Amino acid sequence: MQIDWLTVSAQLINFLVLVWLLQRFLYRPVLDAMDKREARIASRLAEADRREASARDEARAWREKTEAFERKADALLVEAREAAERQRRTLVEAARTEVEATRERWQQDIVREQQDFREALERELAASALEVAKRLLADLAHASLQHEALATLARRLESLPEEERAAMAAAAPRLRLASAFEVDARSRDELVEALARTLGTPVELECVRKPELLLGVELVGNGRKLDWNAAAWLEEFAGRVQASLADRSRAPSGGA
Repeated sequence: MQIDWLTVSAQLINFLVLVWLLQRFLYRPVLDAMDKREARIASRLAEADRREASARDEARAWREKTEAFERKADALLVEAREAAERQRRTLVEAARTEVEATRERWQQDIVREQQDFREALERELAASALEVAKRLLADLAHASLQHEALATLARRLESLPEEERAAMAAAAPRLRLASAFEVDARSRDELVEALARTLGTPVELECVRKPELLLGVELVGNGRKLDWNAAAWLEEFAGRVQASLADRSRAPSGGA
């Protein structure tokens, strides 16, 4: 059998051309397409892995944030409870203090009112006692007491220091006698005689009535005054009582 090398060569060339054509227009595009697809798949897988990792990171971060928020919420709740408890204790203590202060003020007001009432009652009793004493003395001012008042005035004049008696004598002969009662002639003459003897000079005595002296007499001359009367004693006594009550009201009370 004889080989036709021309035909073989032509077939070989055709085969090579076919291989080149297939390689150029079929296999390469297919391979390139497959490579591109594999690259896209790999890229998508990498993107999916990246997104999955990112999602895991975000989930972990969110979980951590949630846990931190829960811890913070718990801490805030505990702090709020503690603050509420402190506020409650503060309010209770303030209310207790206010109640104690109010009770103390009430007690002080009661003590002060009791003290004011007691002082007012004592002043009223002192004034009433003074008024009763004045009325009793006015009712008891009979002739013998009047005579004794004049005799007491004469004795007081005798006991005066020399310079005061001399000043009273310088006003002689005119002296004025004021009394809470009418001076009878006998008592007047006895007093004039006693005055003349004590002062060493004649005396002209003018007698006037002065009811407010209350069982008392008052001798006036040359700007000098010599008196003796129960009203002055009672007024002095009332002044002492009022001063004593005032001192007691100013003194700190043991119960306050």
